[in-house]
Order: sequence, then C-alpha cells, then structure tokens
Amino acid sequence: MPSANFKDDRGSAVIEFIGFGLLLQIPLVLFAISLVALQHDQLAAEAITRDSLRSYVLLNREPLERAQQLAADYRLDPRRILVTITCKPNDCKEDAAWVFIETRIGLAVSKGALQR
Repeated sequence: MPSANFKDDRGSAVIEFIGFGLLLQIPLVLFAISLVALQHDQLAAEAITRDSLRSYVLLNREPLERAQQLAADYRLDPRRILVTITCKPNDCKEDAAWVFIETRIGLAVSKGALQR
C-alpha cells in the first residue's frame, strides 16, 4: 500500500470546490437573505408610516387600520406591525397639532411627523 505524501499539491479540484466553495458560501447566502428581509421590512415600515400619517391627518382614518391594509400589500403578517401615535399638544384633533407616528416591523423602525 503506498503511503500518503502530504507535501504533494496534486488533488481533486472538484472536491476542493465542493468542500470549501459550497460549504463556506452557505453562511454567506443566509446572511444575504437576512439582509434582504431586513431591507424589505424597513421599506415597508417607511411606506406604512408615511401613508398612515397622511390618511390620519387628511382623512381622519385610524393609522392601525391603514397599516393592516398595507401589510397585505407588502405580504407582511399584520401581527408583526406595531404602530404608535402621539400628539403634541395632547389632543390630535386640534388645529395646528403635531401628529407623530412610529412603525416597528421586527428590527425596522420608521418615524414620521405631520402638522394638522
């Protein structure tokens, strides 16, 4: 039986490609997929914030109701969306009141403000 010579560089490129190329790319692909999902959530949060704020100030529609409608457009689970609304001064129906809306979808956060 011939002994193994570990100083010899000859080998199989196919085995090296499978061993190092594919196996080391799996974490990279998973990382890229998670970044794409985070970007999707951020874009959806910004769109939901902007549209919910405008519909609340201009049309007096509830922001959470509008956010749930937009969640379907962005293929999001409505239970993942957290919308908070605050006003300064305390009454949102006053003229010249500032309305602030914050939307959270997972790690993505978007804030918006508009004056009546």
